Amino acid sequence: MEKTARVNNTGKLRAAGIFMLFAAVFNIIWLVVAFTGVFDIKAMLRDTVLITPFPYLTLYIGFGGNTALASIVVLIFILGILFSIIGGILALRRRVLALAMTGAVGALICVPVAGIPVVILILMSKQQFAGRGGP
Repeated sequence: MEKTARVNNTGKLRAAGIFMLFAAVFNIIWLVVAFTGVFDIKAMLRDTVLITPFPYLTLYIGFGGNTALASIVVLIFILGILFSIIGGILALRRRVLALAMTGAVGALICVPVAGIPVVILILMSKQQFAGRGGP
């Protein structure tokens, strides 16, 4: 019985790690496409605003005249991508709960649709981190 519960929690951590990496990769691809001009940026913003709202928010603030605030939002967005990558790797390896949770918050910032399940999955399986940097 204990072995089955352990396998299920490992699956939850694996799913959380994959979701975090998905959030990071999705936003990296989004940024590359946006800055290379492969697609129409206006259409892309309109179509992806529900999936990843931070680029839309940044442009809205930046064109509104508050470039300092737009720069802070961009920095938070980039840190969210970096934390998603680090947290995803650490969740897959079941190490350092605090950094895995930081990655979950990064995924929540980057892609809220994927970030919400990640936070829930990490919290549900936090006992898997015990003895490996967890509480």
